[in-house]
Parts: sequence; C-alpha cells; structure tokens
Amino acid sequence: MRETVEVTVNDRPYQITQMEPFKSFRILTRLTKMAAPVAGRLAGSASGGKKDVLSLDLSGDWFVGALKELADGLDEAELEKTIKELLSVVLTGDGKSLSTLYFSGEVPHMLAVAAKVLEVEYGGFLPLIASLKS
Repeated sequence: MRETVEVTVNDRPYQITQMEPFKSFRILTRLTKMAAPVAGRLAGSASGGKKDVLSLDLSGDWFVGALKELADGLDEAELEKTIKELLSVVLTGDGKSLSTLYFSGEVPHMLAVAAKVLEVEYGGFLPLIASLKS
C-alpha cells in the first residue's frame, strides 16, 4: 500500500507519496548503475584488509578518483529524468504540486528533497539487504 509521509527539509514541509513498485524498481536500477563505479572502488578499498568501510581513508586521491568515475558514468539526461521522477511524488506542505520552477536558484535544496524521497522510498530496503548478508 502506498503511504504518504510528511517530512521537513530545511524548515519547509513536504508530503512524499511512495511510488508504485515498478517505477520504484526502475529508479533503483538506474541509481545502482550510476553508483556502481563508486561502490566498486569502495569495495576494492575495503578488501585491503580493512573490514569496516567507515574506517577507510576516503580522502585525497581516492575521493577524486571516485568522483571522476561517478561523473564519467553519468548521463545528464538520465540524471535529470531520475531527479524529476523522484520529485514527481512530492507535494508542498499544503498539498500543491511542485512546478519545474519551484526549485529555481535552489539546486542544493532540490537535491536534499530528492534525497528525502530516496529515504522514504528505500529506507527499509537497505537494512533488509544488510540482514541477508549476515
């Protein structure tokens, strides 16, 4: 069942309605393809004897290389399409649809709202994957 969640991002209220399952899965697949190069780099770093990814030194050359791999794999049109699809399930706090101009001049805020959609949509999915590994 699709649930609507009320959230606040940078002191602004929003309503996020979960996506229909196949749309959600398509977006998750796209995001996985976008993030795979960085995940591979992270896994390669973790296999060097350190088991805890949080204890890795992810600064300097590693970080620059990861950003380059991520940028090399990004298609601008695909990224724009994905962000628009994420934002398509968001309403303002008073229930109004977001127009394409809503985030004009506020790209960081737009990305924060899109990140909140990811949290609402996939938040329960990541712990499930971790539990399957144990």
